[in-house]
Amino acid sequence: MVDDEIDAFNEKKASFNLNKTLEEDLEQLNIVKYNINRTSALISKLGIRKNLIEESQRDLEQSISHIDLQQLRLLYEEVAENISGVQKTFEDLVAFHNNMVIEKVKYISQDLPELIQKLQDSQEELSILLRKEKELTDEVAKGDSFEELEKIIFELNEKYRIKGEYESIISQLNEVEKILIHLMRKLII
Repeated sequence: MVDDEIDAFNEKKASFNLNKTLEEDLEQLNIVKYNINRTSALISKLGIRKNLIEESQRDLEQSISHIDLQQLRLLYEEVAENISGVQKTFEDLVAFHNNMVIEKVKYISQDLPELIQKLQDSQEELSILLRKEKELTDEVAKGDSFEELEKIIFELNEKYRIKGEYESIISQLNEVEKILIHLMRKLII
């Protein structure tokens, strides 16, 4: 009886109206989803790198000295009088510091234009992949409802499970019967 039900569900499944290129579409859909994940990860990585560069750039730009040179010059001159061997003026030191900071900013931000371009390219690629994913998903969904197919497959699996339970019980009964026959033969002898 269970075998008849299994055969009926298999026939239903075989006659189900699915997309003719379902397997190829599913394969393409899996590839597109993989590429979406890969591209999304790249976008995240590039975005983090871009943000770190911009944050470092801002921090360095804020470290450029915008101080009252008059007040510090008085302090520096007092130090220069008390300590011998000071050869540079305070203004020279501040200018040197600021130039070093400007050079650091240039060095850190030199990759930023290329990074922004890669980020834009990756975002465009992601948009294309998302459109492709939608097209493939629509194509895969053509034909009868996948919910109906899933129900049939679920019922089919359930019937196979029941069949397995019955076969297990029958196997256990056969083992018990063999043991009983063996014991009865011993009793008779």
